[in-house]
Amino acid sequence: MSGLGWYKDAIGKEEVDGKVYGVVGVDVEFESTENYIQQVEILTNGYVLLVNKDGEIIVDNPKSSISMEPEVSEEDATFVMRQLDQEVLQELSNASNKVISFKRDNKEHYAVSVTENMSDWTVIGITDEREVDDNLLQLRNILIYCSIGGMLIAVVFSTILTMRIIKELNTIKNAITF
Repeated sequence: MSGLGWYKDAIGKEEVDGKVYGVVGVDVEFESTENYIQQVEILTNGYVLLVNKDGEIIVDNPKSSISMEPEVSEEDATFVMRQLDQEVLQELSNASNKVISFKRDNKEHYAVSVTENMSDWTVIGITDEREVDDNLLQLRNILIYCSIGGMLIAVVFSTILTMRIIKELNTIKNAITF
């Protein structure tokens, strides 16, 4: 049976001694996986790699190439980038849900890994530390503005409520003093 373009499925059935045993398998098209990994974006400049348990890159990402001098070929640049990141890839490929920071091109980066246990493949997301910090700063500012707005609304509401209560208390006071 053919799937929806990104997978193929197979269903088998076996009957032994009157009991039905079934097998269901899903064969994911590797090209679809590769395309998906290459299209994942983390913030603006972040990217995702797929590596095996030995830290070898299975699916690379176009954003992962290192910035080099114009006379350096893309192949040499990729080799240098992989040499720089080999230690990072090795560390992340052996631990699921791990976050580390590392330095490349004189910039700090964050990397996080998630390992799929059946295949021992690890998805590694990498992004620039400054970009993360900038986004966190924006989030902090939004939270501060929302908090200030909430406090202003609370002050206005409590002032209106207090004025109504005082008005009612004055009405009661005037009624009692006659």
